[in-house]
Amino acid sequence: MSTRTFTRTLPPFNDGADYQSGQAFDAEEYNRIKELWLDHIAAEHRGDIPGLMATLTEDCVYTILNNGKVWHGHEGATRFYDAFLTGFPENCFSVVNVFIGPQGVVEEAHINGVPHGELMGLTSTGQPEELDVVLLFPWD
Repeated sequence: MSTRTFTRTLPPFNDGADYQSGQAFDAEEYNRIKELWLDHIAAEHRGDIPGLMATLTEDCVYTILNNGKVWHGHEGATRFYDAFLTGFPENCFSVVNVFIGPQGVVEEAHINGVPHGELMGLTSTGQPEELDVVLLFPWD
């Protein structure tokens, strides 16, 4: 077996990433994070906006990174979900990958359907659309 010595040079971490990367793993907390996320996606699948709000902090922020749209707090998240669930009434999404850790949840999802009306800055073409999205649910 060879022993290789190298120097690990890392890119800069901002304060949040530095804190997150140092989080210890705790099985009980992992289960709390997982159960809350499962409650969240079940409420989303039912179209249950009050159920969704019950899984979010009062100061939650929804951001679409590629167009800069942002919604703040429960009021904003309610507007986001009202637009999303109205825009895709079929609610056809599937979870492709999920990563759960002490920092929260990263979910990759596939959405397909025919969007109705203006959807979060995207104009409907009346044609079926397919979107792959990555969702971040930070845990603090």
